[in-house]
Amino acid sequence: MKFQGMAGSSLGQVLARRDNPEGLDFLCSCETFKREGLAIKSWLTSTEIVTGYGIASVFTPSHNRKKGYAAHMMRLLHWVLAPRSALPDTFPVELWGEMPSRDLWRAAGLKAIPEGHGEDATFSTLWSDIGNSFYTNCGPIPSEQGCVVRDPISTDWRVESLFSLLNSRPNGIESTSWVWLDEKDACEIWKLDAEKMKDEMEALARDTDTKNDDTALFTFLPYKGVAEFQVDRLRHFWGKVKPLPNCWGVYRQASNESRLDPSTFATWTLDVRPGQANDLIITRLRARPEDFAPLMKEVVGHAKRHGVEKIEVWGLAKELRDIIGGRTWVRDEHLSSFKWYGREENVKWCFNENAPRVPSADFA
Repeated sequence: MKFQGMAGSSLGQVLARRDNPEGLDFLCSCETFKREGLAIKSWLTSTEIVTGYGIASVFTPSHNRKKGYAAHMMRLLHWVLAPRSALPDTFPVELWGEMPSRDLWRAAGLKAIPEGHGEDATFSTLWSDIGNSFYTNCGPIPSEQGCVVRDPISTDWRVESLFSLLNSRPNGIESTSWVWLDEKDACEIWKLDAEKMKDEMEALARDTDTKNDDTALFTFLPYKGVAEFQVDRLRHFWGKVKPLPNCWGVYRQASNESRLDPSTFATWTLDVRPGQANDLIITRLRARPEDFAPLMKEVVGHAKRHGVEKIEVWGLAKELRDIIGGRTWVRDEHLSSFKWYGREENVKWCFNENAPRVPSADFA
């Protein structure tokens, strides 16, 4: 069986028949998104830039469902994304047949996955809509886990209620201190945010027991189109909203400073698809407890102006959850899941928010 796709940072992967590897009657498919991340591995307290992959849109044609093809594709996908040195010593040929091999595909004159996509993953992620066990059971060998669910925690607020609450409180920070971000500015603040995230991860490593063989930290970074993707993928829908949204974030400007500052900020996307409530989904957020309510006052005002009914954020820090009320719960969909390609077993996913999310797997 063979994977095939187009070159680029995102790639369509197809599980094909051995006897017709380039035929259109594929067994199932998915997408993989190559993205930049940070990791702190065992014995270290400084970050390194690494590669992570988001796995999306696992799809099996209706006539091929309930035959185990999606599970088999997900098992093989680890052998495509991860470096050989991070995988088990032996591929279970007797169970799964021939191991995925770009060299063999090229030798047979078949299209192979382009160089630079795969064989370099430190971790992979997905957001499951089919429960918390399917992808966990799809490891690189039968005795090893695949993508495990980690902290799919959401907090939301009804816009009308939150607007009334926050506008009945003193401002705390003057409204003139807040600056709105258009799409270009949001991209710029994510670049600065990446540096802050690096510093925060290293501080977390110093405060926790990372100096052993069993601990690692990782995250995706929001720049280079990652958080921007959340805005762009819904453009067809929010582009019809009146008034047309032109702000995708807000930050607190320090006194006498004109430069962007990610110390206190939020960015978001709008999910205004027909047949559902209009939602503002916060993609990245950073605030101290004393700044959180004033920040959210700006966010909820923007949401109200654009007819949004609900605001949702993923992975809100525990120290912020009770400040302005709201509902916090464990999601039963879009379950954030990851596979770590390393020896460490105590692995923490930092900044497990909405920014790096890729479309969920709906039809596996």
